Amino acid sequence: MKRIIFIAAIGLLMTACQSDENNVPEQSGDQPEEQPGEQPQEELDLQPVNIDWNEVSFTSDEQEMTNRNNAFAFDLLRQVASDKEEKNIFLSPLSATLALTMTSNGADGTTLTEMQNTLGWKEYSREAINEYCRKLAWGLQKADPKTELNIANSIWVRDEYHLQNGFVSDSWNYYNAELSAVDFASPEALITINQWCSDHTNGRINPMLTEGNIDGETIAILINALYFNGVWTSKFDKEDTVLDYFYNADGKEMVTNMMRQSLDARYLETQDVSLIELPYGNGMFSMVIVVPAWGKALDTLVAGLATEQWRQWIAGMEEKEVQLMMPSFTLKCKRELTGDLQALGMKKAFSLDAEFPNMLVERQNGLSISKVLQKTFVSVTEDGTEAAAATAVVMDESVGGSGVYFSVNRPFLYMIKEKKSGAILFIGRMKEMEPV
Repeated sequence: MKRIIFIAAIGLLMTACQSDENNVPEQSGDQPEEQPGEQPQEELDLQPVNIDWNEVSFTSDEQEMTNRNNAFAFDLLRQVASDKEEKNIFLSPLSATLALTMTSNGADGTTLTEMQNTLGWKEYSREAINEYCRKLAWGLQKADPKTELNIANSIWVRDEYHLQNGFVSDSWNYYNAELSAVDFASPEALITINQWCSDHTNGRINPMLTEGNIDGETIAILINALYFNGVWTSKFDKEDTVLDYFYNADGKEMVTNMMRQSLDARYLETQDVSLIELPYGNGMFSMVIVVPAWGKALDTLVAGLATEQWRQWIAGMEEKEVQLMMPSFTLKCKRELTGDLQALGMKKAFSLDAEFPNMLVERQNGLSISKVLQKTFVSVTEDGTEAAAATAVVMDESVGGSGVYFSVNRPFLYMIKEKKSGAILFIGRMKEMEPV
């Protein structure tokens, strides 16, 4: 069975988690030496991207695109959380968005419309969406020199197939994708691709693919890799970390490592929730932690989570002196997102009559997405946060002191966001802690 696999190894959406205790290529004006999709009879307009985040401003349309894509983040979290088998969840809306948007450049008709609608972009053109993704992805990497954020893209094509010129041009112009021709029947192909994913996630996503994912019939693999490593602006002192209770969603008390510090931080408390924002580096990136009030269920909070509420929370936060206590943790997660995306409206792309006519030279019909997979990693310590993710879109031939007290000692939500754009890179739900 022939397959096309699109992978985004990037920021996180996380499920089926297990407790467990980079590089973006520089932009250049040179095109890759070998472009498997290039047809020699046409001259492709391939231009590198060079964005200075300090000079970037978002139009009202682009800001609305961020708001709508953040709505996709909440929709996806809510959909995954509806699976009662999942406990701790960590997802990357940005990873899923970039993987699916790259894939959608090969789509048309109802397939394209449903993919854009699911991501929140029903009213925008393909060009506007691609330009927004380029501006956001490359600008984010320049947002904070003190925070490491690397995003890389690559396309691996079976050596007997060719990508259409327009698809190649979009992949380069908007995603700066590296292009390589490979023999998927060779064992070296799996090793090489997994090594690329590992290299661009600092070893945190490896292996991304297994022998069951690719074989000699695989047609192409598109990969987007993201790696995040942020140091708290106000670090925790390891000597202040103590053993204390975390109250799991099922009521069990788990003794775990609790980090502590007193700091000035943006904070909000309502009758239903308490929120704190913890910045990294120069403050452009931050983690927002949302803890339900005692007696309030985290599942209820997730079920009602919406963009307008999120914006009100962020706008309502004020600087306060906070006595903070929160757990350190490390998680590895994986989930197949196929059913979740279908439930959110992305249906035809997975069907026998999916429309992907703009991808391959040799095949304009008979391609559909068979599954979407995501693997994630996150580690929260006294020093900061390290996170990585990979999303694979597999396509087959159709077929104590003063101030407020903020204790994260019960189930909570957490998001990693960027200040200027407002984009949510990662979003997670923590219901259970493992005992130390």
